Amino acid sequence: VYSGRNIAVRLNEKAPPRGYKSNTLDPKYQSYMDESIPINQVGDGVNAFIGMVAALFSSTYKVILLDEPEVYLHPTYIQKLGKHVVDLAIQRKGILFAATHSSDFLQGCLATTTDLSIIRLTYQGGLATVRSFSGEEIRSFMHDPLLRATGVLRGLFHTGVIVTEADADRVFYEEINRRLLSLRRGVPDSVFLQAVGIHTIHRMVKVLRKIGIPAAAIMDLDGLLNGESFWRKNYDACNIPNNYHTRLDERRKRVAGFFNALPLDSHGRKRIKSEGLSALQGSQLLEAKKLLKYYNTYGLFLVPVGELEFWLRGFGIGSAKQRWIERVFNKIGTFEDDRNFISPRKNDVWRFIDNIGKWVDNPKRKGIK
Repeated sequence: VYSGRNIAVRLNEKAPPRGYKSNTLDPKYQSYMDESIPINQVGDGVNAFIGMVAALFSSTYKVILLDEPEVYLHPTYIQKLGKHVVDLAIQRKGILFAATHSSDFLQGCLATTTDLSIIRLTYQGGLATVRSFSGEEIRSFMHDPLLRATGVLRGLFHTGVIVTEADADRVFYEEINRRLLSLRRGVPDSVFLQAVGIHTIHRMVKVLRKIGIPAAAIMDLDGLLNGESFWRKNYDACNIPNNYHTRLDERRKRVAGFFNALPLDSHGRKRIKSEGLSALQGSQLLEAKKLLKYYNTYGLFLVPVGELEFWLRGFGIGSAKQRWIERVFNKIGTFEDDRNFISPRKNDVWRFIDNIGKWVDNPKRKGIK
């Protein structure tokens, strides 16, 4: 609605009726406007979205500058805004510069074109870094349903990423890290993402490291028993030099052999699963520890206690996989006021996540080109 110097905006899910005229004397106009909602009766996000779109489309500028356009916006609107502003820049044969912390905005931009440059700026440990890559590089892995579904693009807007085998792992380690952060420990400014099983971790880690993001992998210790092909993919994803692969895999096979030679435990399980490193002794244990320590330097972290379900053994949680997450939080509490709430300790899973934090936070870490 335009009246003199003012424009009054109203919203309606329906398009104006046929024969509609912007005339206050037209009954169809009156009826349509009565059904429409004044913009001051909707949320800040809608107001921000309409305000930006109106300002952009009512101007003729060929150079468009946007600073954090995602503020106040719902993810759906953020994606739409990204698509609209890129469309507009293309139509005007202009240039769009946008500073954003939103993967949704970036996805909206990529929905229209890959003819864009993405510059990732970081400042960590007194070291500033600049990484530049093309929209085509990002879109290439966003076409992969697995990577798209696991939210890999979110990693662009965090200092680091931790990739776990499955959702239960992600939930547990994320909560452990949350408690560590309250004591200034753990992995700050990082996002935990779950793969679809141990065999897909390397795909996520590889694309994240390719664009300069410190992506750490967490996998159960029985991953050591997987074949050479599996490990070559992980070595490649973690940027372990090719000339180390053969010798490193010989060490891995030797340690796997130590575990395979052990009898099953009293429950009929492989001891690499139920006991982890504690199943070995003497020189075998020393060699296994050295191997895991080497993997750690490249951001590859194997669970030393065996599997997820064997952390925090002293709390009587049990190792049955079914409903393990529910049981563990019943034992260690779910929030600070819970009488069962357990604060971080020095050892066990707390140290494990601390070590991942040290790798992510180390500007001289190995495994990032």
